[in-house]
Amino acid sequence: MKHIFLIFMICFCAMAAHASDTLVANYIARGAGLHLMNGQMDLVMGKKDYKSLLQTETMGLLSVLLPAKTTFLTEGTYRENTYKIDVSTMTNVSGKKVKNRHIDLSDKPGFVDYQTAVLTVMNLPRPQTKEFKIFDGKRELLVTFTYRGKETLESNKYSSFEGEADYYTVNIDITAGKKKGWFFNRMKDKTSPPLHVYFARLGKNGEEVLVRGAFDTSIFGTITVYMTGLKQGEN
Repeated sequence: MKHIFLIFMICFCAMAAHASDTLVANYIARGAGLHLMNGQMDLVMGKKDYKSLLQTETMGLLSVLLPAKTTFLTEGTYRENTYKIDVSTMTNVSGKKVKNRHIDLSDKPGFVDYQTAVLTVMNLPRPQTKEFKIFDGKRELLVTFTYRGKETLESNKYSSFEGEADYYTVNIDITAGKKKGWFFNRMKDKTSPPLHVYFARLGKNGEEVLVRGAFDTSIFGTITVYMTGLKQGEN
């Protein structure tokens, strides 16, 4: 489950590089009428560097089946929409078990992590289809964001956003490495529908922010990720 939530929740907004801008976005994931997960993304963009901290926690029934708190951290530098990753880590706490993963990209030329891939997409001069080679520490993936145009999202009691958004579908192909788990089995099935993500320009400098996501599962049906709050500031 953490891999799916990663796809949606680490979707950055594109921040202008004039001052040190900060953004905090809060999300929930719901499926089968249940509250399944909470997430918070903290993003800081300086003049030449960036840092993202994403924290997720399973809730309700999902916390019984899969109790987990997961933290993703990415730090790096950028210039002209080219990003160099200095640190990329994941920490997962489940009961008394703590797992730490350092994603080493030093011998993976041309690869990025999930976070930096989506930051690049959202910092493009206009919405467009984009393809990335991604390494998550255990596997190599080819991830394609296909731009589908504008859509209007209706008001929803779980969401703080309604209105026009940029709509993308996301397809994931595992090209090397570990493929175990229901999520990756789903990705191997070419008949499975893609992931769906929606971004809107809510930033004070016209930045795009993830406002909604959706994907299907066999257990909880369609799981929808909603943005519940957004705070912005300047350091």
